Amino acid sequence: MKRILFQLFLLISVAAVAVGVTRAYFSDQGASTNNTFAAGTLDLKLSDDNETVADSITESIGGSNMAPGGTPVTGIIKFRNSGTIVGHDLAIAVTNTCSATGMAKYLKLTKLIYGSNNLLTTALQDVNRNGILDLDDWASLNDGAGIEGLTLADLDVDHALTIGVQLDTSTPNTFQGQHCVVTIRGTLTQATPQ
Repeated sequence: MKRILFQLFLLISVAAVAVGVTRAYFSDQGASTNNTFAAGTLDLKLSDDNETVADSITESIGGSNMAPGGTPVTGIIKFRNSGTIVGHDLAIAVTNTCSATGMAKYLKLTKLIYGSNNLLTTALQDVNRNGILDLDDWASLNDGAGIEGLTLADLDVDHALTIGVQLDTSTPNTFQGQHCVVTIRGTLTQATPQ
């Protein structure tokens, strides 16, 4: 009998706990909807003296009938971040496609100025060790990445790169009538998050 009473007591206790747990309370909910997370953009644009702001431009600099030691040809390329995210570092690299192997080593850079920075003295190195700073050096710099760490932090502001090129006085006779087609490419990256 004691055992039956104990089991009955235990059953009533469990039922009382269950009833207490399942009691209903008033409740209400609210929601915050349409919380959107959208990525911004880095949008590097270029322009020059004869083309407006675009993703790609052509023939910003070049020369024909160049002679060793002749007058340098010059050109300006402007870089701009037209995106919504502040950029940080701009790298400018070149690729040379020449009709005669080695000709880029004789296309001497006489001017390479970004903003107020003379890149001939601060960024370029005589990679091919021929005694001049040339388009081949620029193409070989930083394993092809070119000149890195240039500042382009503001939005919708042009940053000019002025380039001067001359056929060096040491250019061999074998390069008569030859040419190089040069592609100048900018790569903009954002600052590293802290």
